[in-house]
Amino acid sequence: MATSGGAVAAAPPAPAGDTVFLAWTTGDLTEEREKLRRELEARNYRVVPTGAPPLDAAGVRESVLAALREAKIAIHLVGALYGFVPEGEERSIIELQSDEALYQASNSAAARIFWLAPNAQPQDRRLSVLVDRLQKQSPHGGRVDLLANQTIEDLKTLALDRLNPAAKAAPAAVTGTRDGPFLFFELSATTFSAHFAELRPLQRPYSCPCSLVVRFHTYPGGS
Repeated sequence: MATSGGAVAAAPPAPAGDTVFLAWTTGDLTEEREKLRRELEARNYRVVPTGAPPLDAAGVRESVLAALREAKIAIHLVGALYGFVPEGEERSIIELQSDEALYQASNSAAARIFWLAPNAQPQDRRLSVLVDRLQKQSPHGGRVDLLANQTIEDLKTLALDRLNPAAKAAPAAVTGTRDGPFLFFELSATTFSAHFAELRPLQRPYSCPCSLVVRFHTYPGGS
């Protein structure tokens, strides 16, 4: 927000206790996951699950359910590898963690973000099927974002927006001859399997010589 001297104040720190579910991923994305984990923790977010995943399917389910119940957002990184299949399960840990039924069973309200690594060509037919399903899924609850052909920095930006939308940088206030309550909206376009637009109120009140302000953002890959 703008101070009386015109300077822009720093964004507020993450609320204490906010938790991020950062799904276990495959070896080709270990570096990206660790980088994202470190940056989130540096911003005072708690990242779960911790450590290596259990070897058995029951242990994976238990860990994922517990982590999702605590999380404000859930981030899934999908690369070129299908991942290991836990004992007693036919699906890989990547597919198991992204299962819609498992998410519903957790009663989580976490917004989900699926990031498809750029230039990653699936090396397993089962992964191709999973990616196709993610692109066409119609979730029964919670918000879902799918990022394709976008960088890890784009993912980080979206994750921070979902975690703390009020901390988004706001434009400097514009003064004018008319004051009073105004209605502000932000229009965002993101690419999934098709283009869509979302209209939502901005979190901060502003004053400007107008009755409606629309900000249009096009993410990479969007039109």
